[in-house]
Amino acid sequence: MEQTLLLNATYEPLKVVHWQKAITLWCQGKVEVISVYDREVRSVSFSFKLPSVIRLLRYIKIKRQIDYVPFSRANIYARDEHTCQYCAELLPSADLTGRHASHPRAATSEQSPSHPDHHRAAKRSRIVARLLLLERRARRRKLTVSWAV
Repeated sequence: MEQTLLLNATYEPLKVVHWQKAITLWCQGKVEVISVYDREVRSVSFSFKLPSVIRLLRYIKIKRQIDYVPFSRANIYARDEHTCQYCAELLPSADLTGRHASHPRAATSEQSPSHPDHHRAAKRSRIVARLLLLERRARRRKLTVSWAV
């Protein structure tokens, strides 16, 4: 059937409601009809045209949803511009892993053939590795960072 646009008291669009909900709000005295369709609805005692646009008589404060970026691997890679955080090498998405993008792999006897510095980074203390990460991020974003030691 017909849909009705619901406007706030300030004529801001709120949502689209079903025509029955629009008639219910009108009968309760909560809205005024701004525009109507050509179609009529009849009851036992009266008939009226279907509302196409209605406006609330009282202002409704709208809670705006803050757009947030959901936490996912793809968004982490996009944030870091598909760059390894340790070797600062640009990699395709297929070659990136969560560990590759965020922290060094656990120290193993074999080195990654494409990224030999992962083995060295894994042996560093967490503090040094974190400073290295922040330094490279700052360089990539062209920010100046001073370290207080």
